[in-house]
Amino acid sequence: MILHFGNGQKGGVGKTFFIKMLIEYYLYKTWTYKLYDLDAGSLDVGKVYAPDIYAKKKKGDKTNDEYFLQFTDNKYNQDEVDEIFESALAQNVICNLPSNIKHLFNPWITDNGLIDLAKENNTKIINWFVSNGEHSSIDEFIKYVNKFKNCETFQHVFVKNYGLEENWERIIQQHKNLREILQADSIICLDLPAFSPTRYKIILDHNLTFAAAKDSKELNIVARQAVKKLLDLSFERFDRAFIALNISQQEATQ
Repeated sequence: MILHFGNGQKGGVGKTFFIKMLIEYYLYKTWTYKLYDLDAGSLDVGKVYAPDIYAKKKKGDKTNDEYFLQFTDNKYNQDEVDEIFESALAQNVICNLPSNIKHLFNPWITDNGLIDLAKENNTKIINWFVSNGEHSSIDEFIKYVNKFKNCETFQHVFVKNYGLEENWERIIQQHKNLREILQADSIICLDLPAFSPTRYKIILDHNLTFAAAKDSKELNIVARQAVKKLLDLSFERFDRAFIALNISQQEATQ
């Protein structure tokens, strides 16, 4: 089984956009998954890709409470996120992490020995770290890799968001520590394609999945073609990343 974390530490790096592309890839492959949208401030992913759970929740309604989890400082509720790992023992899980979660997420991994537990239970943890190329974003990624060394059951993927930074070759050449850690730790990179912010806003405003957007009359014919090209390119890059991660067809489809 595979437990995917959409990470980025800070806001504004394109994590939500990335998670949506990852979900679209799973849907395209017809692979099953369970979604946890932990970004409680917006639930932008859950409301679109699991609307029966996240979009219809009313105050006081206890239905589907097991999906509404949070990393918290409250010692009486800290264990509720254990359900995420528990779920990953039975099926693939995609988890959208909120920003600024490192102080809670990292101890959850280390204090509970989840890397060893994942190995014992044939589960892979993938930390998809989305970056906009800023020094603060890159520094946070380096801290993650230094904290959790790349291994078979906990793997980092450095997601280069081309929508927010076009010249990644220059960024990597200028950032010696990033260049060295990508090489020394054999970190896999994924190039997240750029997409028009104007078209993306239309998709957001109408709560569309990207698969629905490519056929939606809310977008003009050129925009619909742009969505199709975005999906095709993203799927191609996810194909390469999953091969590099050594994720078998059997693991991906369980």
